[in-house]
Amino acid sequence: MKAIIADTTPLYGAIDTSDQYHSRSQAELRRIESEDLTVIISFPVYNSVSQSHEVHQNLNS
Repeated sequence: MKAIIADTTPLYGAIDTSDQYHSRSQAELRRIESEDLTVIISFPVYNSVSQSHEVHQNLNS
């Protein structure tokens, strides 16, 4: 199994279309998929992205 460890910035960029890294993150996701890589996300990173995205959503409501 080939895998990569994900960090907060690219994950957040992938889900937030207004993020400055959105296009780059989307391109990296396509590469990860084409290379059939497994993405490992630690709980602290998952939690951080989830909370940041929730706050951003609430601010834009």
